[in-house]
Order: sequence, then structure tokens, then C-alpha cells
Amino acid sequence: MKKILIKSLKELEQYKKNPGSIQFYRGESKKYETPIMSGINRNDFSINQIKKKEEEIFKLFSRKISTKEIIVNNPYTSELKYYNEWYWLCQAQHLKLKTRLIDFTVDMKVALFFAVNECKYDDEEGHFWIFNCPEEIKINENKFDKIFHKHPFECIDSFMINPVIFQNDDVFLGEKRMIRQYGRFFVQSIENGKTPLFKQDKFKNCFHHFIIEPKYKQKIRKELVDSCFLSDWIYYKNDFRIDAVIKNLNEICF
Repeated sequence: MKKILIKSLKELEQYKKNPGSIQFYRGESKKYETPIMSGINRNDFSINQIKKKEEEIFKLFSRKISTKEIIVNNPYTSELKYYNEWYWLCQAQHLKLKTRLIDFTVDMKVALFFAVNECKYDDEEGHFWIFNCPEEIKINENKFDKIFHKHPFECIDSFMINPVIFQNDDVFLGEKRMIRQYGRFFVQSIENGKTPLFKQDKFKNCFHHFIIEPKYKQKIRKELVDSCFLSDWIYYKNDFRIDAVIKNLNEICF
């Protein structure tokens, strides 16, 4: 896979396809040892240990929902047995709980934001990924029955999920962040997830990898600010109480 150097938003936009195409984007602020890998898979535990910890952390998360320590939105009534669990899992991901999901977005600027926004990594290369996702694994509302009849932890195949957003006047932090970040979620089995997505045989030819040299990060940040892509807008707002609860759950389980 060829790596491409970029110096500006304009240079990157030439690789953008038309809206509604199969492209998804991801930005990473530095070179991680395990790029494009879910939070729950980024450890040295065995597969069986990860599965147990995944169940444990989601049970704790669900308990915090029932006690109102964490506030999430509930979807409309559905005949799909595990619709709530999937919908909660998507919100949990945007609240920074460790899950098997991998974040992507359909907005190039959002992904670029995540590649350059953390000033503490200004001395390191930023990384931007374009995923040309196979059409057959895309899951939107008219395909939910393909996976939502099973619990998320029973998922053995790979899918890119476009969740339905149930907007209302209440503030649900996880959902608001999904909306503003144009979030999409890649899900797969824990077994497959132990290999970074761009290295998996099925998907390794679906990625374009872009490098942002440190000296261009500030320049690109300014371009994004001029386009109104600010940290407060992307994250909606910080809720330090919820952040503390989520941090505690991650630490207990991992």
C-alpha cells in the first residue's frame, strides 16, 4: 500500500469521491503500534480473555445507564431483538468506552481533524486513511435485520454500520457526537479484530494511506478552523462526570 504525503486540505480533497460513494475516512494523530484497530483489541489479552472483558464492561455500562450515571438515548421500538444493544454500543463508542467498534466518518474534514488536532503530537506524523468499503458489507436501515437479530458480541462477519439517529431536544452526549462527527462504525469478530483492518487479506487493497508531516499540522488545523471544524463542535461538549465514569469502567476491565 502506497503512502501519500499531503500538505493541505486541498491536496487531500482531490482523492474524495462523490457523496454517497463507498468512501469512509479515519484520522489518527500519530503512528500507533496498532493503527485502525478497536480499543478492546489493543492489548495483550487472549481472545477468550477479551471476550470475557467485553461482556463485563458492557454489563457495567448498562448498569450505569439503569442508575442514570450515564445517559444514553433509546431507539424507537423495534422488532429486532438486539436493536437497543447495538444502539447503546454505538453511543458507548463515542463516550470513549472500549468496544469492538472502529470509528470511521463520511466527512473527510472530520477525519482530518482527528489527524491533526492533538497539539501534544505536533512533533509526530499524522495519519489519514481512506477506506473504499465493499458495498456488500455496508449496513444501513433497510439492512439492519441482517445483523441486529444477534447480539453484537455474536458478530462473526465484518460490517460497516450506518446507525439511525433519533434526534430530540434532550442532550445525549454519545448521540450528539455521532451526529456531529458523521460517525460510522466498523464491526467484526474479536478474532479478526486482532489484526489491524488495513492488513486483513479481505480489506488490505481497499485502503489509501496519507501521511501529514509535523510541519504541516498547524497549517491544516487553521484550514479546518476556517471551515468551522473546532474541537468544541466536533465533541459537542465535554462532560467531565461522564468522562470519569467511563474512564473508571475502562480501568476496571482493562
